[in-house]
Amino acid sequence: MQGPSLPPPVLTVYRPSAASRLSSGPRASLLCLARRMSIGFAEVSWLADGSPLADGTSISSAVAQQPDKTFQISSYLSRDLGEDRNYTCQVTVGSSTFRKTISTSECTAE
Repeated sequence: MQGPSLPPPVLTVYRPSAASRLSSGPRASLLCLARRMSIGFAEVSWLADGSPLADGTSISSAVAQQPDKTFQISSYLSRDLGEDRNYTCQVTVGSSTFRKTISTSECTAE
């Protein structure tokens, strides 16, 4: 018998600002926000074109409880975004996985 499923988080991936791209050269950061989570624990990972990231990548995450008693997880991916790729923020809560993807062409658009 399965337990009740948790409501899905609201996922948003933010591209780097023009100012941060100018100051950091080819290295840039993407921000993934997983909002409106009913629990404060989830596994967050990043994929490039569907494959896990490893070399040349820095990932940091933080959890914060919101005034409405839900949780928000923020995850930053910092790497060279010079290649044309699709980056996916993957959030696993319990046995459910949720994804949000952004392409590098969206990261360089003004």
